Amino acid sequence: MTSSDYRKLSVLLSNMKNGSRESFASVYVMYEKKVYFLFCKLLGSKALASDMTIELFDYVYLKFSSIDDPIDFEKWLYSVVFSRARQYLLTKRPEDFGDYFDSDSPAGEEVDILLVQDADEMMLHPGGIDISVDIMKTVDTIL
Repeated sequence: MTSSDYRKLSVLLSNMKNGSRESFASVYVMYEKKVYFLFCKLLGSKALASDMTIELFDYVYLKFSSIDDPIDFEKWLYSVVFSRARQYLLTKRPEDFGDYFDSDSPAGEEVDILLVQDADEMMLHPGGIDISVDIMKTVDTIL
C-alpha cells in the first residue's frame, strides 16, 4: 500500500471508531478480495474462503476498536486470517465464532486470550524476532 492508502485507512479507522458504517464498508472493499484470495490459497476451497471472509469481517467490525495505526490494523487483520485458517486446518471445521461474546463475560475473555496467543505465535519467530514483515511479504507473495 502507498502512504496515501495508509492515510486513507487511518481516517477510515477513526471514523469506524465513531460508528461510521460507510467507513467500515470502505475498509471491507479495500481488503475483501485480498482476504478472500488469501483464504483460497491457504484452504484450497472457494466456498469455504467466501464463508470465512464474511465471518472474518463480522469479527473485524466487532473487535478493531483497539487499533489506531493502519499498519498495525493490517498486520492484525492478516494475523487473524492466518490464525483462523490454521484453526480450520487443525480441526477441519470452521472456527466456533463464540468470540462474539461480550468481552466482559468469562467466555469472551477466554476466546480473546486464545486469539491473542494464536496471533502472538504467528508474530514471533522462535528466536523472539518479530516476523510481521515476513507475514506481510508472504501475503503479497501468495496474492
